[in-house]
Amino acid sequence: MDLDGLLRDPIVALRPGGLFLASIPHPAFYMRERVEDPVSEERYRKVTGHLEHEIRIHPDFGGHRYFHRPVSWYIKAFAQHGMHLDDMREPPQHPDTAGNGKPDEWTDFERWWSTIPVFLGLSFRKATAG
Repeated sequence: MDLDGLLRDPIVALRPGGLFLASIPHPAFYMRERVEDPVSEERYRKVTGHLEHEIRIHPDFGGHRYFHRPVSWYIKAFAQHGMHLDDMREPPQHPDTAGNGKPDEWTDFERWWSTIPVFLGLSFRKATAG
């Protein structure tokens, strides 16, 4: 996956100090195996090979490709275009099974599920001249 072509035009259009906002599937948790240990009853996402560059096939939405890259790869790609990380957010995930239920009505599983972010929000600021 090459970000250069994607970034070139919007970054040229930004004024110095301007912000570029990006939302990507969370590189540490997206498409990672969910594990529920039958003995300890502990739940977690099994994260392996995080630093590897992979192309995974997402089974939903027609089997599209998902390009896995570590967070540092994105930060370096933007920096090569004069964009520097300004902020990073990991919003909690609302469990699909919770429907319209409020967090105090969620099951233990739903509460756990909401603690694993599946998206990562990044904001990059264009370097100022000087």
